[in-house]
Amino acid sequence: MRICLLIAVVALWTPNAVAGIPPDAVTPAMVATARKLTQQAGLHNTGYAIVESLTTEVGPRLAGTEAEGRARQWALSKFRELGFHNVRVEPFMVPLWLRGIERAEITSPFPQPLTITALGAAPGADQLGRTLSRGEPVIVKLVITPQLLPATESGNVIAEIPGSAAPEEIVLVGAHLDSWDLGTGAIDDGAGIGIVIGATKLLLDFLPNGPRRTIRIVLFGSEEVGLVGAQAYAEQHAGELQNHVIATESDFGAGNIWRFDTGVADDKVPLAGAIGELLRPLGIEPGTNTATGGPDIKYLREAGVPVVGLKQNGWDYFDLHRTPDDTQDKIASDALDQKIAAYAVLLYLAAEIEADFR
Repeated sequence: MRICLLIAVVALWTPNAVAGIPPDAVTPAMVATARKLTQQAGLHNTGYAIVESLTTEVGPRLAGTEAEGRARQWALSKFRELGFHNVRVEPFMVPLWLRGIERAEITSPFPQPLTITALGAAPGADQLGRTLSRGEPVIVKLVITPQLLPATESGNVIAEIPGSAAPEEIVLVGAHLDSWDLGTGAIDDGAGIGIVIGATKLLLDFLPNGPRRTIRIVLFGSEEVGLVGAQAYAEQHAGELQNHVIATESDFGAGNIWRFDTGVADDKVPLAGAIGELLRPLGIEPGTNTATGGPDIKYLREAGVPVVGLKQNGWDYFDLHRTPDDTQDKIASDALDQKIAAYAVLLYLAAEIEADFR
């Protein structure tokens, strides 16, 4: 079914659909390759298999813990197994937070337990709100014992598809490797990891001579505790950020992409729009030039690196992330196909177009 849907989408890819592309930006050969990438995205299951492997073999990956360390080793092994180049870990230190006990209950006027967690919003807030609306004094007993321990090692896992003509120029795509510890981190951000690795593996196999520019994949560590890996990457690579052509991240679950936003120089919006036009057959509409690129792209964007964003449907995202329900069964086996196709086309064109987005 998923293959038929993607092929049907490609059939709609007529010259009129790409009429807005500046004639000197994207060649007919690039358009043809983008079409083929879209067709190929539904023919393999790499992205879903990646999420299944990560959530089964590693599970929850709290920043700074032994589990996050196992996730880094898992990522190194997967990248090497799949044939990526320059695979490595770039370590940094992060404070270690442990959850401890978390328990809450209303003791008066209507005794009952509350569902809480020591991060973000929790369903128990609604029950407490309803009780407060009765106008009576409410007494709540709350027990939480989190610990903040001395700094420990975390790290970013990096892999590359080396560029053939301009290897010093970098197109960066990221996702974050850590997760909270209640579920297995399938939605946040196992899906993003599956999308990014699925898309770049497609490019690795489809471009035997490599892309024009280097495509760098960064699985950021310790995102959930303050974008620590993102800041470490920006600091460790400060000397080459001027060579980062564009950056983006997948960190919003497995919902379909519906809009393409840019964050480029005003006079380069039409150029970036050329990429957007080739995403239309996937049901992705052009957006605004206000993209952030994703949480872990914050420090690159602030340093002047152009960014793009593929906005996803997040209708159920906040029902799942940071909860025990963030598990593999929430992702259908074909759910990542459209996202993998979109990121493959985006990364391919960003690596091939001979222009700067600054």
